[in-house]
Amino acid sequence: MLGSRFSDALGDFASARSGAVAAETALVLPLMTFVLYAIIRFGAAYNADISLTDAARMSVRELAVGRESATVYTDTMARFNSAAGFLDTSKAVVTMKINNTTCASNATCQTLMNGASGQTARLEASYPCNLKVVGVDFAPGCMLSANIAQRIE
Repeated sequence: MLGSRFSDALGDFASARSGAVAAETALVLPLMTFVLYAIIRFGAAYNADISLTDAARMSVRELAVGRESATVYTDTMARFNSAAGFLDTSKAVVTMKINNTTCASNATCQTLMNGASGQTARLEASYPCNLKVVGVDFAPGCMLSANIAQRIE
């Protein structure tokens, strides 16, 4: 007898709370979904920043040791493209500098590299980031950037 009264009371409690649980879920679930999606988006942007920095670091190394190469600009860009991982390299802007003078071709880079041993090779790269979450852009015009320098060997 005690067991049946207890189960009846438990059943009454569960049925009285079922509407409240549904209402709480309806209010909280969209917010939690938004937060989870935002975490994933910001994580992807952080991963892109790490990939961009790593690609720039590997590429400036290629530039710094390529003093004798006739295709140093092409080799450096190829290294950047291969090291960029999942990044769409067509959206990246890469600038190479030898002693703060921009070189944008094999001939220019090779001319600037002559006698530049011990000087600075610099690679600057930028990449657009996407921080749109459910139609809200948290950083319009956001650009990731990496600026790496190394001594020319």
